[in-house]
Amino acid sequence: MSELSQEKTHKKLLDSVIDKFEALGFTQLTEIQKRAIPLVVQKKDSLIIAPTGSGKTECSVIPVFSFVSGSKKTGKIKALYITPLRALNRDVFKRIIKYAESDDLTIEIRHGDTSQSARKRITLTPPDILITTPETLVILLTQEKMLNALSELEWVIIDEIHDLLSNERGSQLSLSL
Repeated sequence: MSELSQEKTHKKLLDSVIDKFEALGFTQLTEIQKRAIPLVVQKKDSLIIAPTGSGKTECSVIPVFSFVSGSKKTGKIKALYITPLRALNRDVFKRIIKYAESDDLTIEIRHGDTSQSARKRITLTPPDILITTPETLVILLTQEKMLNALSELEWVIIDEIHDLLSNERGSQLSLSL
């Protein structure tokens, strides 16, 4: 693909994502969203650093969910959202489920407190998006069915990465990825 053609494709995708933000009720993008969304749309690895409440979560999940919804449904996990804490898993789920549902995507949480029935459901019918912790990811990578479910993974979002960087959990996550 030529550079000009690639730029046109990125512009079209960016416009589509901006339209998505507007459809979800965002009247104006924050500064971090204006800077980060084009990078996410170009599928560039990104580290988004901004104060709490600045829209970091939205500038990653809305474009990612748009891409996932545009990809072929295969019954496999396309996006992994990793947080350091189970409580944060639940908070993130409550916050982003509306974005997933607006794109007709399935989303589940899997961590140490997940019930046996939910674990079985996730294994048998993997969601489009899975929210998990680094420790649970390590466990999932030892299970053949979950390895298969993750075989078409396209996106990884790591929330609160600074809490993981300088300890064993960060090393585990790095090895898992």
